[in-house]
Amino acid sequence: MSALITKKQALEQLKIGKTKFHSELNEGRLNAVKIGRRLYVERAEIDRYIASLPAYEPQPVMSLRAKRATTRSDDKVGA
Repeated sequence: MSALITKKQALEQLKIGKTKFHSELNEGRLNAVKIGRRLYVERAEIDRYIASLPAYEPQPVMSLRAKRATTRSDDKVGA
């Protein structure tokens, strides 16, 4: 068992709020242990959770001029 960190420390490391934290717990994507009234997370669990997140894939950026041209041509088709 790796070292335990407090819920507050987990929130700081993950850069998420309490609502997101509890949502991830309830969905089973993040595991914690309860000792008395307090929640703790294993350091290894934080690493596992981060590794399970999808990678960011940037989307191609369309210029404002191209967006306007696309919108105008779509308007003409429907008319």
